Amino acid sequence: MDHIAAWATENNLMLNTSKTKEVIFYDSRRRHSAQSPPLLPGVAREFTLKILGVTLSSHLSASDHIRRVISDSAQSLYALHVLRHHGLNDVGL
Repeated sequence: MDHIAAWATENNLMLNTSKTKEVIFYDSRRRHSAQSPPLLPGVAREFTLKILGVTLSSHLSASDHIRRVISDSAQSLYALHVLRHHGLNDVGL
């Protein structure tokens, strides 16, 4: 982590350690799981991360991203349905 912070400083960047997360990508084809590296101090380990609107999982599966996109779409459609039911016209929608 010190190396990354030094690189950021050398390149005139600021490292926000409160927003820093770690994800370890696993090979799902391997039957035995490899030993996970030790935790980095002050860095939370996550299994999924949302970066620039794309959900990345530790197994590089698209299912989490697709599930989130479908859920967000369903919520938006429901909100439009409720607004229409309460009398909002097409121009307002």
